[in-house]
Amino acid sequence: MAQKLPKNPNITRRVREGIKGGVAVTQIFKSCLNMANAPQSYTTFYKLYREDMDEVKFDIDRQVGKTVISQAMSGDFKSQELYLRSRAGWAPSSHVQEQEVGTEEEENESAVSSFMAALGKDTEEE
Repeated sequence: MAQKLPKNPNITRRVREGIKGGVAVTQIFKSCLNMANAPQSYTTFYKLYREDMDEVKFDIDRQVGKTVISQAMSGDFKSQELYLRSRAGWAPSSHVQEQEVGTEEEENESAVSSFMAALGKDTEEE
């Protein structure tokens, strides 16, 4: 049976720094390949270091979220909008209603024609 690969504290440090710096996991993985006890597959890499990645991502989300909420509560419109869009399901909407406008005479004619048609009479007869 193959021996379990130990976690390398230097890889742990690199993973945490990379995630904190916004580096893609694939890049972090590639940068660790030449280090001691480096996993040679993504599967093993995730098994060993996923918890570290998740902890750092949680801290980042918590800090950014706290800042956005604080700014929103202080009246910052952009932060309020971001919060409402991401957490409250809000989406601004605008409705444009276009209407062709005619003269009053044309509108009256149209109304009379519609009324006569409803009565079954032809306005041209009279």
